[in-house]
Amino acid sequence: MLGEAVIDRLPRDTSVVFGRALRESVTNITKHGGDGPVELEVTIDDSQIRMQIRSELPTETSPAGLPSGGHGTARLRQRA
Repeated sequence: MLGEAVIDRLPRDTSVVFGRALRESVTNITKHGGDGPVELEVTIDDSQIRMQIRSELPTETSPAGLPSGGHGTARLRQRA
């Protein structure tokens, strides 16, 4: 879990965008990811935040059976 001390170092607008990107990523994994582990790596330094998320590819189209608007990745790019 990301520590509060790390989040407190971020400017407010950056932490809001980061939180939304993280939420969208977890939603996408829930909707479209396969069974198996999910890895989340966050690196924060003085000039950037890097978030890398890995999950298994699905064995079927929508394992969770949840609807998809098809705009999640585009919205993540816009927020970033």
